[in-house]
Amino acid sequence: MNIAMQYDVHIIQEPKQGIWAARASGFTKATRDIIICTDADARFPGQWLERIESEFTSTDTIAVCGPGRFYDGSWIKNKLADLLYMQVFFMSIGLAMGQKPLFGSNYAMRKSAWNDVKDLVHSSTEEVYDDIDLSFHFRQYITGFLRS
Repeated sequence: MNIAMQYDVHIIQEPKQGIWAARASGFTKATRDIIICTDADARFPGQWLERIESEFTSTDTIAVCGPGRFYDGSWIKNKLADLLYMQVFFMSIGLAMGQKPLFGSNYAMRKSAWNDVKDLVHSSTEEVYDDIDLSFHFRQYITGFLRS
């Protein structure tokens, strides 16, 4: 929180513990047209925000996502994590849903899309992952895939 206070941001306190509760609270209180979701330990390539913005130039775009990359381990550990986790995630969830899923550490959506589904998602439980839940509700609308 000390780092966030150094910038022009609004800090939201969410009393309910859990990722989904915190994200849902932040999404609901967001004041801009595009909501970007990431994790505190994520790193992004240059032009990442510009690439997200360009994906939303089409008014049909509801949500976009990108992959995650592992960087803390050795080269081989990072490659294995990519293969055994990231690729399996996108392939298995994508096959089950019939389209690309959102990935919790790297996605963006329109605020209006969140407003359409916020009462349908399962943000009151930790039994459902937020990215999978949103993917289900957005499944016919996820149009882009951010490449790193």
